[in-house]
Amino acid sequence: MRRIFVSLFLFVLSGVALLHAQKPTLKLETDSQKIRIGYPFHLNLLLDFPEGTECKWPTFIDSIDGNFEILGLPDTDTLSAGPRVQLAIRYPVTAFKPGIFTIGPFPYRYAEQGILVNDTSNTVHVEVIVPEVDTTKGFMDIQGPVEVPLSWKEFIKPVLIVAGIVLAVVIITLVIVGIIRRRRARRAMVPEEPEIIIPPYDEAISALQQLKDENAALSWEAKLYYTGLTDILRRYLERVLEIPAPEMISDEILDAVRRKGLETQLQQMIREVLLHADLAKFAKSTPDEGLRAHDLDKVWLLVEKLRPQETEGGAL
Repeated sequence: MRRIFVSLFLFVLSGVALLHAQKPTLKLETDSQKIRIGYPFHLNLLLDFPEGTECKWPTFIDSIDGNFEILGLPDTDTLSAGPRVQLAIRYPVTAFKPGIFTIGPFPYRYAEQGILVNDTSNTVHVEVIVPEVDTTKGFMDIQGPVEVPLSWKEFIKPVLIVAGIVLAVVIITLVIVGIIRRRRARRAMVPEEPEIIIPPYDEAISALQQLKDENAALSWEAKLYYTGLTDILRRYLERVLEIPAPEMISDEILDAVRRKGLETQLQQMIREVLLHADLAKFAKSTPDEGLRAHDLDKVWLLVEKLRPQETEGGAL
């Protein structure tokens, strides 16, 4: 009888351990546990969850826990896919005051059998130190420049480079002139029809309205839906902000809109839509229907906020 109870206890314990191992986890890691003040390092958020699980984790904009300043946009890498998805989000950070600081724990949520479950990450400790300066050593004299005579090889090299550049410019100029002459002759022979240009605002609103009319957020596959939604956003950013968004990855787009001076709220909205799209397209994650519809509303609001001013002659 005792053996039966022991076996039953071990079976239940192994089942609990297996269940715990299958749940989504959020783990914090740092490049180093001791850094110099002002030196950059990375805070890594390691996400591990079964494929198809809906997870919500914390995002940061300017600082983390008030002690660490974020130096740029985070990098998101998919470490593995399949039955379990592993993502790594790397935040470049630094600290400007010495001490021993604790990062975390951070809350996160995930859906388990249709119920939202709250959980927290681990904590990490980082010591920020001030390097010691040896004030007993005197200052060393600055050595002046030393003149070294030029050899004929060093002299001929810039001459050849300049000659090559001049030759290349001449050849490119002749090619461009020839292309322009051929185009002018062709235009003189065949009159061109005026191109009808749809204003960027009208183009984006029409495309978004089509997604709404087709109820794409509910009826389309997540990967196909986010591809169409982000294509509209990228095309609109290209026409309004004059950045080549269709050819950029998500991090490059976020860096470009930051340089354009967009409001922090608009940057955050763009970041969330692109992150959800990358998860759907590359991590095989399936955002819920409410989140998909909410992302469409975000893109709609971005189009309205970035709408070009109109003049008497039409839209700018």
